Formats: sequence, C-alpha cells, structure tokens
Amino acid sequence: MRLMRGRAGRITAAIMAGIVFFSSAGVNTLAAGTEMTMMTADAAQALAGEAAGRAAAAQMEAELAQKEAEKLGAEAQTAAETVQEAQRLFLSDSIDTEMLAAVQNVALNVVTDAAAAAADAVEKSAAADAAAAAAEAAGRAAEKRLKEEAAASRRQKIMDSITEEDVRLLGALIFYEANTESYEGKVAVGNVVINRMLSTRFPDAMQAVIMQSGQFLPARLCASLVARGGVPESCMEAAREAVSGARPVGDAVFFCQARISGGQVIGAHCFYGF
Repeated sequence: MRLMRGRAGRITAAIMAGIVFFSSAGVNTLAAGTEMTMMTADAAQALAGEAAGRAAAAQMEAELAQKEAEKLGAEAQTAAETVQEAQRLFLSDSIDTEMLAAVQNVALNVVTDAAAAAADAVEKSAAADAAAAAAEAAGRAAEKRLKEEAAASRRQKIMDSITEEDVRLLGALIFYEANTESYEGKVAVGNVVINRMLSTRFPDAMQAVIMQSGQFLPARLCASLVARGGVPESCMEAAREAVSGARPVGDAVFFCQARISGGQVIGAHCFYGF
C-alpha cells in the first residue's frame, strides 16, 4: 500500500513539474552579430532578407511547438487529476492495485510526452529569439552599409566636381585668412572649406562655400586676386594638399582667433565644430 502511494505521489509530482517547467522556463536571447564591413549594400540587404526569412520560419516553428506543448500540458493536468482520483478509489478499496498501476502507467506516459513537448517548445522559442536578434542585427548592418555607400558616393561626387578654378579660389581664401600662418595653418583653412563641402550643413560646391554670406569675410576679394594671378604658390600648394585629402584639423568646420574649449589651436587660429 505505501509503495503504491509513493509511486502515485512521484507521478503526480512529475506531472506538475512538467507543467511548471513549461510555463516558467526562461529563454535567453542569443546575440547574433553580422560582419558586413567589406560587403556591398546590396549584398548586405540580401543577407538581411535571408535572415528575416529564417526568423519568420523559426517563429512559426516555435508557435506550433508551443501549441503542442500547451495541448499536452493540459492532458498531463488531466492525467494528474485522474491519478489523484484513482488513489482515492484505491484507498476506499474501490479499485485494486492492478487498476491503480494501469492508471499510473498511462499518466506517466502522458507526462513524459508533455515534458518532452515543453522542452522542445522552450528550445524552439530560444531558436526563434536568436533568429529574430540575428535578423535585426543584419537589418541594422545593411542599413548602415547603405548609408555608408550613399555618403561615399556623395563625397566622391563632390570631390570630383572641384575644378582648377575652385582650387585657385581656395588658394586665394587661404592667402587672405592664413597668409602669415605656418604651412600647416594654411592647409587647415583649406581643410575647413573641404569639410564644409562634405557636410550637409553647408553648400556642396567650393565657390558656394567660400562665398556663403556671413562666413569668410575676405571672400569678396578672392576672385579679383585670382584674376590678377596674385595667389602665392605656398597658398596654392596648401589648397592642392587640402583638396587631395590632407586633414590637419580633422572634421572641423569653423575657425577663429578666439580660443574655443575643445578646439584645436594652430598658430593664431582655433579650429572647432567637429
């Protein structure tokens, strides 16, 4: 009698444990990083689409597994109640040990299936979460590559638009703004003009940047200096170097003679607005 009661108790506990396992198991989201630094935007978008497809399929599998686990979990709950009723009948001598054992064996099979289904549902849920995270990461990477390609294309287009006349105009501005500065200080002024052309906050043409109202005070004198052929070679060389990509002041788009916190000082000028 004690043996049969102990076995029934273990089956009931196993059933309930399976139900609790299914309802409270946590799922850890796996980080999925996709390296797309050297990939074209089209290729990155294709990978992102594939990742999204895998995520959708994994989510569908997880939902089906969850429904199956819920169904078997309900059956396990019913089996637990059946075992409890069989125990009551056994204790009142309404059924014999053979009948009780049969009920317990059926219940054990049901709870075993329910536990397996619950474990499968948890596994597929984790896989779906991982696939979703990977798809999201791939989407972000593809968007980043698209923006990088667009920025690179815009930069190339702007730089290709610079003419020899633009370089002479830049040389003239460098003369008026930094003629008494070091060669690095001259290139730095050119660096600022190029940065403005590449920034979306300013015009994207050399003449438009230099002649923009309220920006470079000597700008109105530059054209006449170019026309007279009076731009010193040192200023022209500094202009050519800036156009070729020299960046002594990085991404600075402003300079002045005051000292700005966080600015870069070269000679009498402080470059800032990175």
